[in-house]
Amino acid sequence: MEKETFEIKPIFYLAGFHLHRPDYNIKSIKGELYNFISEKTNRVFEIIPIDDHLEILKSAENKLFEVRFESSSLIYQDADIEYGSFKDNAIEILKKWQSLSASSRRLKIAGILRKILLSKTAPKGVYSSRIYDHYLKNFNIQGKKKNLSLHLNYSYDKRGLDYNINLNIDEVIKKNYSYEMRIDVNKFDFDRAGNIDLNKVMEIFEFAEKYFTEELFNDMDITIK
Repeated sequence: MEKETFEIKPIFYLAGFHLHRPDYNIKSIKGELYNFISEKTNRVFEIIPIDDHLEILKSAENKLFEVRFESSSLIYQDADIEYGSFKDNAIEILKKWQSLSASSRRLKIAGILRKILLSKTAPKGVYSSRIYDHYLKNFNIQGKKKNLSLHLNYSYDKRGLDYNINLNIDEVIKKNYSYEMRIDVNKFDFDRAGNIDLNKVMEIFEFAEKYFTEELFNDMDITIK
């Protein structure tokens, strides 16, 4: 398949922070935290209680804005926002959470995810599928291809760095064609070393941005405008 050049468009960003152990004190701090999130993101949202330990904040103005706050994690997702503004929001929300909950000052997992649109135009080829023609051309499965997904989980351990990365490529081969990618860069502290603090989270975010802009697409043999 001929190499293409893509003009990428961000769909949303997501930052996730997970605790070593649940903090069951969320009811006493959520009001102050939610007020801060609303002010920082300039979003008015509905609070949807799922159970005693999980609430979801949703915005009627932006369907891709979401905050999931539970006893063991805080996940912030946003769209129609520059990456720098999203990163700043995520860091400030984490700082506020850490000021209200000592359990969040040393994290078990922290990471950031981007979802981007690569193309809405179907390719020409034997199967009219970029994934099949480019990555699975020797995978001889008959029948019309409808939806294809690739998921790679790998470690980045160059130059003494150590990150866990999940790469997903999703292709919908229907009338409304789409070719999308998700790249999730995160770090684990399963050994309870206590090294994922605020400074480490900022390092993770900086690395994720540098990896996305300088290395990822070369590794995938993709050209970006």
